[in-house]
Amino acid sequence: EGIDCGGAVCSSCPTCSDGIGNGEETGRDCGGPICNPCATCNDGIQNQDEDGVDCGGEICPACPTCSDGIQNGNEMGLDCGGNCTA
Repeated sequence: EGIDCGGAVCSSCPTCSDGIGNGEETGRDCGGPICNPCATCNDGIQNQDEDGVDCGGEICPACPTCSDGIQNGNEMGLDCGGNCTA
């Protein structure tokens, strides 16, 4: 089917949906000349293994919480206001 892949004798050819970073991909099933661009931690979309939009998971920074000791997210003060009830 491809060069040194596919058919009865060789291993299957890389695809953009095989769950592996292979072929010319720059990430797992993304990037390179054929697959869709890889998700990033600043693309405004919850994708890959992110816990929230552009946060959490293996690669992105932790998502803001109401108990992380940092004024972040939509908090009005340190761990209070916005989505936090305290």
